[in-house]
Amino acid sequence: MSVSDACAIDLEENSQPILTRVLETTLTKFIPFNVIFEITYRCNLRCQHCYIPEVNRHKDELTTEEVESVIDQLADLGCLYLTLTGGEVLLRPDFFRIARYAKKRGFALRIFTNGTLVTPQIADKIAEIMPMTCDISIYGNKGGTHDQVTRAKGTWERSMNAVRMLRERGVRTVMKLPLMTLNVNEYKEVQQVAEEIGAECRMDPTIAAMDDHNTDTLPLRIDAKALYEVFSDRQLFPQEQPAGAESPICEAGRNTIGISPTGEIYPCIQLQLSAGNIRDRSLQEIWEDASIMHQLRNLRVQDLKHCATCKLQKYCNRCPGLAHLEDGDWLGRSSRACQIAGIRRKIDLERKAEKLKAMAAAR
Repeated sequence: MSVSDACAIDLEENSQPILTRVLETTLTKFIPFNVIFEITYRCNLRCQHCYIPEVNRHKDELTTEEVESVIDQLADLGCLYLTLTGGEVLLRPDFFRIARYAKKRGFALRIFTNGTLVTPQIADKIAEIMPMTCDISIYGNKGGTHDQVTRAKGTWERSMNAVRMLRERGVRTVMKLPLMTLNVNEYKEVQQVAEEIGAECRMDPTIAAMDDHNTDTLPLRIDAKALYEVFSDRQLFPQEQPAGAESPICEAGRNTIGISPTGEIYPCIQLQLSAGNIRDRSLQEIWEDASIMHQLRNLRVQDLKHCATCKLQKYCNRCPGLAHLEDGDWLGRSSRACQIAGIRRKIDLERKAEKLKAMAAAR
């Protein structure tokens, strides 16, 4: 089924937003609509929180022709949103050939980069492609903080220059801020700078274990007190109930896949359970036949060992990948998700109590 087929669904008779209906169709018909493609593990930085093991950085990457073949197969399967990420994508000499090919095939393209290699000439080339977004990791509002995370001097200045150059060229640019112990006190300043530049700012309190289950990155996670302060920020979370998933079952393997630089296919980049390799079988065969894909598509809430009756369910953004990496069972509880959901519930109850108190006082 193609993207055009997915869109051809009673657009005039249904009052739901078109994109919502398209997404629902991709989930029910199992169309790989959203794909994250790690085209390299190589990187010019060694960030403290990076989830890629050093040994992976030197593996045999897909060739240009193999990458283009994957892009063709994704187009045939109905993919629309394609994210090119790494590692650092600009370390591939063929990056712009790949990006241009993806745009030619009609994808809504996102590019993830650390920005340190972006020159005026590189910015011109990105602007020529005009991706849906170009996301640049910014780890603080000070050079010292950012450079401490990247373990390299001068990276904050280079990354911020990249944001400015792209915005000057009209590229929709996102400053991505993973919240960690080293920078959580600077998130408001980063948000303000993004507004001044005309960039978007997206924050994420999720620091994951490494792909080989190494947990050396986890001490960088912000603690419960800092999580409470962040989620209590009404500018970031104005709703009474922090937005959680409608269901603890995520989209991995249903309308989402991840592809590694070596051609390994995963239900999601975070869920490191291989469905097969593109060098051995076609993407369609892997997508339609792999056991892990069928397990995810047949998954019911009651199959999740701790989630089915949990009172935190509506506050929870459970990730099976995190549950697998950190707690050893992708069907089990994700301890970090449970912690965050508990904090969201606490804040929600406090806000509702405040509202009731204010209503009583106004009578």
